[in-house]
Amino acid sequence: MVRNIICFLALTAWIGVNLVHAQENPKKKTVNITSTFKPVLRDAVKINFSAAPPAMDTSRPRLSYDIPSQFLYLSYQPSELRPVALRIDTARVLE
Repeated sequence: MVRNIICFLALTAWIGVNLVHAQENPKKKTVNITSTFKPVLRDAVKINFSAAPPAMDTSRPRLSYDIPSQFLYLSYQPSELRPVALRIDTARVLE
């Protein structure tokens, strides 16, 4: 058990030393760009707002609709309405 712990710690220390050693000597790279390229923006396209509107259509179309007749046959017959709780005020004259 102790032997496994010692091996683990030794392996961890060895990996840590190698990682630190790898970061000590970074290779410095330089990039030299030699080009005659010069970016240029293209001319913007403008929308033509001077177009004439279309001619107005003054003709009236003849519209014909075919509406079928609808006959409703109801079995329910409504009864007449009678005011039951109406109290007529006799002291006041209705105009």
